[in-house]
Amino acid sequence: AGQQPMGAALARLRALRVPVPALEAAALRETCPGLDGIERETDFAQSLVLDPAAYRAALMR
Repeated sequence: AGQQPMGAALARLRALRVPVPALEAAALRETCPGLDGIERETDFAQSLVLDPAAYRAALMR
């Protein structure tokens, strides 16, 4: 009781620093519930990986 289902994944996400190894990014992605439109999700994720400022901004939310 009192534990978030995504708590461990969120803690790992908050601890990440750019650059994120591809295997770590893939492992985190696997823990997250999928969204409709996986292609759009992948495109968005790739845009974050390629833009360190956008990546940091996304982590702050």
